Amino acid sequence: MRKTVRNVPASMTGNRQAATGHDVGPGAGPSARRKTPVEGPVEGWTKREEYGKAMADVIRLPARDRKSARVFFTRAELNQLLSMYSRRVMTGEWRDYAIDHGSGRSIFAVFRHAAEHPLYSISKVLQKNGKRVFVVTSGRECLRRSESLPDALAVIDRKMRLVSRA
Repeated sequence: MRKTVRNVPASMTGNRQAATGHDVGPGAGPSARRKTPVEGPVEGWTKREEYGKAMADVIRLPARDRKSARVFFTRAELNQLLSMYSRRVMTGEWRDYAIDHGSGRSIFAVFRHAAEHPLYSISKVLQKNGKRVFVVTSGRECLRRSESLPDALAVIDRKMRLVSRA
């Protein structure tokens, strides 16, 4: 008496009749029937009907929270940052820059020398209420926080004035 294979797709059982729908016959050889039929459920497999249906189902992944949202500089913002950077490079004040994209913030950092800490860091930060704010820092000191980039960059572009000659 032949045991039936359950919970496994027919193509995996070696049963050609079930897999192809053709009768194999008694003299078809050892590949026609499994020598040790699988009984009971096989781990990782579901019933044949469920197996075909499960592949067509869409699996919803959990939505990312606002904290991990990616923030980038727009083309217009990058043009403003790079034009200010190129003016300062021409005067010899700045030598290098770096752009970093973290979760919830994007940073444009300028350096006087390549092997030191940034002279200024201009960050575009995503706040909890969904607004994007520009923050200009020098070291650990926050120089300006503004909702527009030109207002934030005004603190860097200030002209130095001679106060008095002693």
